[in-house]
Amino acid sequence: MKLKTRFAIIIVGTFVVPVLVTSLVMFLFAPDFLSFKMATSEVGVFALSLKQANSVQDVVAAAQGLPEQVSVVVFDEGDKFLFRRDAPGFGASTSDDFHQQSVFTREVVLPDGQLVTVLVRSVAFPLYMPLAGLAAILSVLFFLIFLSSRTVRSIERSIHKLEESTRRIADGDMETPVVVEGDDTFVALANSFDGMRMKVKAENDRRMRFFMGVSHDLKTPLASITGYSEALLDGLAEDASTRDRYLKIIHTKGKLLDRRIAQLIQYIKITDDSFHANLKRQLLAPFLETFLELQQEEASLLGGQLDGEIALPPSLEVSFNQDLLTRAMENLLQNCFRYGDTTKPVRMMASLANEGVHIAFINSYKAPIPPEILEHVFEPFYRGDQSRKGEGFGLGLASVKSIMDIHGWRIEGRSNSSEGTTVFQMVIPKS
Repeated sequence: MKLKTRFAIIIVGTFVVPVLVTSLVMFLFAPDFLSFKMATSEVGVFALSLKQANSVQDVVAAAQGLPEQVSVVVFDEGDKFLFRRDAPGFGASTSDDFHQQSVFTREVVLPDGQLVTVLVRSVAFPLYMPLAGLAAILSVLFFLIFLSSRTVRSIERSIHKLEESTRRIADGDMETPVVVEGDDTFVALANSFDGMRMKVKAENDRRMRFFMGVSHDLKTPLASITGYSEALLDGLAEDASTRDRYLKIIHTKGKLLDRRIAQLIQYIKITDDSFHANLKRQLLAPFLETFLELQQEEASLLGGQLDGEIALPPSLEVSFNQDLLTRAMENLLQNCFRYGDTTKPVRMMASLANEGVHIAFINSYKAPIPPEILEHVFEPFYRGDQSRKGEGFGLGLASVKSIMDIHGWRIEGRSNSSEGTTVFQMVIPKS
């Protein structure tokens, strides 16, 4: 049960419970009360008839017509009884007692100037009202204490379990799920905590892969540099040609190491939130057309072919960072040229769709990318082909994903077996 439901029950119950308890007490312990209420209408008729009385006899006759559930007495100006009838349950009483217990009092001035006082009382109402009031007060107190104590205990249990779970997470335990049973509000809060735990765990795993990837990809050229430099220091390269060959290898590995460090620094900069402030609203189609023309020239110089079609309105404006978007599209094109079929052209397509703008890079694949690889291909240091070796860290597609996140866009990858193509598509939402 949600907390707001509990509090709503407490608020409503504060008004409903005393009414129910009072009614129950009156019906159980004051059986005459119902008959008294039924007689009330007749007392009202009696009150109207007193206005038409012309003598004491008329008043007494009207009083005699009242139901037996009520007691009635008629006094004169000297408090002398002119008529009296006691209901069952009343003993003899003085006029003062009758005055104190009366529930209906009416003074009647007769045409002859005589003043007559009529008092009506009931055994039920005065006797059991204090009991009903006490029962109402006690019922409210019991209801509030009972429901409030259960609510407080439920909240304490839920908070205690949440405290234990957060303490485990703070101590580094990311494996134990956060489970809270009971109140829906705290169950939802526990689910949010557990979702946070899973995200933190995934981020820790990603960082671990990141550091392992950095360590592995930096260690390989460093090992070569160290090995060949030690060989030179130990005099193993006796002739000049061997020394030159060793020095060339050291120089090549040093440059490779420098490029990898530069790529690492570039990736770290891209993932920094400071780039979010550099997005500017500008025309998209002219920017893509200029990029396509430049890449077509570079592709032809390198012996490749790039075809493209920019089917976007010239006036379409989008918030983006030109340098970052250029870098992302260059990475996608390099990936298409590097791992696609070089005998067939790569295509760049930009068009409007129901969900927004699609910018796709399509290449004919040498082999399709399996779905299990596509799930991780945008993660840092992930290489679907573990035998693939190159100068980079495997951060190209991860950089693209980071750039898309900065812009609030999406990047999708898929292989179409029917067409024999691999598609990397950037999606710019309408918003």
